[in-house]
Amino acid sequence: MKPSIKKILIIPSWYPTKEQPNLGIFFKEQALLMAEEFNVLILVGVADLIGRKKYLRDKILLKNHKSTIKLLESSDSKNYKEYTFNYPLYCFKSKSYQHVQIIRYYEKALLKLGFYPDLIHAQGNIMGGIIATGLSKKNNYKTLITEHLPLIINNFNYDLKEAYFSALTDANCISTVSEDARASLINNIPSKDIINHGNFIDENLFTLKKEKNKDCAHHIAWVGSLYHRKDPFTFIRALKEIRKQNVSCKATMVFASEYGEVNIEEVIKFIDSQGLTQNIKIQYNQSRSELVNLYQVIDLLICTSINETFGMIIAEAIMCGTPVISTNNGGVNDIINHGVNGFITKVKDFESIALHVTNILNDKIDLNTINLRETVISRYGRVAFKKRISNLYNSIINS
Repeated sequence: MKPSIKKILIIPSWYPTKEQPNLGIFFKEQALLMAEEFNVLILVGVADLIGRKKYLRDKILLKNHKSTIKLLESSDSKNYKEYTFNYPLYCFKSKSYQHVQIIRYYEKALLKLGFYPDLIHAQGNIMGGIIATGLSKKNNYKTLITEHLPLIINNFNYDLKEAYFSALTDANCISTVSEDARASLINNIPSKDIINHGNFIDENLFTLKKEKNKDCAHHIAWVGSLYHRKDPFTFIRALKEIRKQNVSCKATMVFASEYGEVNIEEVIKFIDSQGLTQNIKIQYNQSRSELVNLYQVIDLLICTSINETFGMIIAEAIMCGTPVISTNNGGVNDIINHGVNGFITKVKDFESIALHVTNILNDKIDLNTINLRETVISRYGRVAFKKRISNLYNSIINS
């Protein structure tokens, strides 16, 4: 008798929207890959924020706040489904009350769908891990939390501190996407075994670039978001330094959106102050295919992040055969072998970044595109990643 296929519920802490179609898209790509061996369901809850006035008015009118479930997108895979549902969230209540409320609606959604997982995989601890372990306490589900975000003290919401660490303590297994992130979590939760399995970079999507015409102008790029830890200003300083070396190149800066901790007008003003307005093209909200096209036409990708748990853009560009120069941001050390498939500099060291750029653009350093690509496929491609996660899923389910 053929054994039944195991059921995996994936709860992502963030997910693509119309406004930000790339937000957490790699969660979906990983889930589709794992649907080759498991029955996978992605469940995305979206909060309808309800203030005190609306709450009291609706109570007087005896109006119930209901939750509706929708199929997000159909798939060619019979073992993959993607659902979203809206739920009311009383924003004037305490965080602990809200967590109970959210978990209750996730539980109701699973009951409506008739899906009883062998394992819940929370992609990110806030809120995925908190929801997953909350469901587990009521239904005895096995849980895996993969943490994708760095633990930044200044940005940490202390109202969530207890729930954050409780979820990690209660999970059957914790994983991270780099050795640096793993060390950080071990330092905070020394009693737990924590696994690093990296991220999935699909070689069918991030394909090898074509040989570039030597007569084409040099082109470098930066891809990130308007957050301090992405440090777009160091890239601008590096470009200014490159031009001082009489190296002519154009640059593209791609932002996930026009909003964030850093005001885009501040970035534009700084570009102008450095005399680079004619040299830098700014783009927003690029699709996956548009990013692939960018990786394939540029000479170099520059990553200036202060902290990365993995560094998706680094691995994506290298898989396309494009070398990367990156600051020593933590996650990069799992991807770049310094001098082999890219270069690593100190954080904010725009002069070293510029030196590596000029050496590569002046053909003093030659990095083979096929060899670059293989360094990522061998660790994070379809076969390698699926094997790691399949073994992990099965070991947790069978424990």
